[in-house]
Amino acid sequence: MTSFDQVFFSSKLILMVLAWGLALLLSFGLRFWGLLHPEPFVIRPLLVALLLFAPAVGLGIWVMREGFPTVDSGSLVNGKGESLNCDSESS
Repeated sequence: MTSFDQVFFSSKLILMVLAWGLALLLSFGLRFWGLLHPEPFVIRPLLVALLLFAPAVGLGIWVMREGFPTVDSGSLVNGKGESLNCDSESS
């Protein structure tokens, strides 16, 4: 039996509507926040650095934990990077 999450999140249309809906809610929320706080936004260097480097650090941690997919050495020619099922030849 499949779970609700597998069925719900497997549809590309549903995921696209969900992503656009969340972006729209975030946009309206920021617009409303701007109306409530009309003073100039104070830029904090620590916040800028966090927003700039946190995605790269997070992705790096994920890659270090999960690792890169390994290639089956049986599908390589003489253990080199050429695939057995390649139509073109390299010299």
